[in-house]
Amino acid sequence: GLKLDIDYSFNPYSSNTEFTSRLFREYHADGTYNIYPWTNPNLVNLGNSNDYYHAFNIYGNYTRRFGSHNLTLMAGYNEEGKWLKTFSAERRNLIDNDLPVLNRATGDMSVGQSMPSWGVQGYFGRINYDYGNRYYLNLTGRYDGTSIFAPGHRYVFNPSVAASWRVSNENFWKNSEVLSNL
Repeated sequence: GLKLDIDYSFNPYSSNTEFTSRLFREYHADGTYNIYPWTNPNLVNLGNSNDYYHAFNIYGNYTRRFGSHNLTLMAGYNEEGKWLKTFSAERRNLIDNDLPVLNRATGDMSVGQSMPSWGVQGYFGRINYDYGNRYYLNLTGRYDGTSIFAPGHRYVFNPSVAASWRVSNENFWKNSEVLSNL
């Protein structure tokens, strides 16, 4: 009979970050102070990241028996994709240590953004045939693609063939005491 399997998953991840470096004063007994060098200049750094992943799979199996002939067919499709969007902004020389806001600083502002993504897509199939649980033939193929390769070179077909003989199921082997399953 025919059996069909379908699954889908979607995984969103998001994060927001804030980093503040405050001027830190070291006071001396005489009332003077020094500012620790690694805290100067003070700054605020804000970041945001949105990460989305999805996967979709569908495949079916069909099994049929015709006397001594056994046939199993399988075909399917797979798709995965990932999208990432990041943003960050930083500004130094905060006017007030207690108010770490980008527009409350006097230094240069640096802003960065990226939007990397990737995807894969594939079709696959397999034919399994056997005659009398003795002679086996397996034909398999995949047609896979990925977004990380250049256009015109993104897809490839990968076939395979296998054949085997299960000697232990032959009549002349049935009473063998040396090997029972070969």
